[in-house]
Amino acid sequence: MYIEKEEYLERVFNMRRWMMREEADACIFLSGSNMLYFSGTRLAGLLVIPREGDPLLLARYAFGDALAAEESPFSVESVKPFYGTRKEGVRRPDLAKRAREVLREMEFKKIRRLGVERGAGELRLKPIRKAFRARGRSLPFIDAGKEVEGLRGIKSEKEISLIAKAVEISKEAYESGIAELKPGVTEREIANRLEYEMKELGSPRPAFDSIVAFGVHTFNAHHLPTEKKLQRGDLVLFDWGASFGGYASDMTRTFAFGRPTEKTREIYEAVAVAQD
Repeated sequence: MYIEKEEYLERVFNMRRWMMREEADACIFLSGSNMLYFSGTRLAGLLVIPREGDPLLLARYAFGDALAAEESPFSVESVKPFYGTRKEGVRRPDLAKRAREVLREMEFKKIRRLGVERGAGELRLKPIRKAFRARGRSLPFIDAGKEVEGLRGIKSEKEISLIAKAVEISKEAYESGIAELKPGVTEREIANRLEYEMKELGSPRPAFDSIVAFGVHTFNAHHLPTEKKLQRGDLVLFDWGASFGGYASDMTRTFAFGRPTEKTREIYEAVAVAQD
């Protein structure tokens, strides 16, 4: 666990102040970065934050529930399926339905308003809407996502240290990557080396798919590394980042391998002027 429980509790407290203002009985967050912000994991299916009481993570049995329990200081409940011997006896894990049951067990007999991430889209919110229908009517949803964006915009000292660590990993991996540059090496080989080094330095995964481009391929901001071989005088583009403790770095460098042609120099300088 990279962040202490006290910091997560402070984040939940700040969210509850918004819930009190908006008269929301609870907030439900889907798997993603907001869940990670409040709980330390994104591996559960739902995070339930009631206006009062302890937050709870709900996860499908054998789909990340054990890892979520390792990563988060909060309780994780595994919702199990039941298959039986006949098709009509099959019960699939319904996390949204279980969320409603949990809130009722917490003495929230009648849920009046629910905070959700409207930016997640109606398709992902549909199971929650279905679970919380009452007398054929949908429960009012209010958008908690914008409030979380505001909270996340101010980083704590611990968050800054995790970002700095991700940057340091990226920097060291980059130095290893450029040391491997030589005529005939391919974009894919260097991209693989870059990602290998980041993992060796403690990053569980790249922040995004690494981009390594040579020559004319550097024009494409979303290039996928290919078998193109490096030649002297080529421009080289690296666009990469490391993840660490739930945070990430994102860096880009463009340079010439060997002496660039006059045309390449003109293009490079024109872009530099435009950037300035």
